[in-house]
Amino acid sequence: MILAERLCLLVLDPERGRDRASTDTQRLHRAISGLVLVDLMLGGRIRIDATQVHAGDALPAAHPVLAEAAKLLATARPTLPLATASQLLQRHARSWQRRMLKSLAARDVLELHIPFPFLRQYRLRSRQAWNESLALLQSARTGAAADPAALALALATELSGVLADLMPTEASRPLLAALAGLGDIAAHSERHAALLQLLRGD
Repeated sequence: MILAERLCLLVLDPERGRDRASTDTQRLHRAISGLVLVDLMLGGRIRIDATQVHAGDALPAAHPVLAEAAKLLATARPTLPLATASQLLQRHARSWQRRMLKSLAARDVLELHIPFPFLRQYRLRSRQAWNESLALLQSARTGAAADPAALALALATELSGVLADLMPTEASRPLLAALAGLGDIAAHSERHAALLQLLRGD
């Protein structure tokens, strides 16, 4: 699963089969576009420095959303300001969220229900996939030593407004402290600076 799919999974309310009530929809779409960029960066498809996104020469991404995003970036310009790249992808985040939910249902991670009045509900089918996503999120509590993917997912859940729903207060305190300390780390780490800018606008 790509990071953006893990976010879509964690944002779902298992009772309602729809986004959690605490979800900030506008920020969720920003988080999805940010995670798509992070996935492309971690996969070597693009390179991100403090202010620019540089298209890479790597093979096309296997995931259809990542492949579409990489094509959008390359078609726009080989090098784009980071903010411009984020805004470009954010325009597609709503449709990508729908596509990723359908894909997760097709892979038996979710189960699609369409009750009256025909509102789609995606209920959790694979507890293992959900637990793996939550475990990745929780591993970000180690801060700078954490996997960049874990830090990105943690920042995205915080941005989307659902972090408090996913972890009890006591468990979330070390994670929130780690995220709060990323600003200092970013001053000396280009990768951490990119994560913050993509997912917080710092």
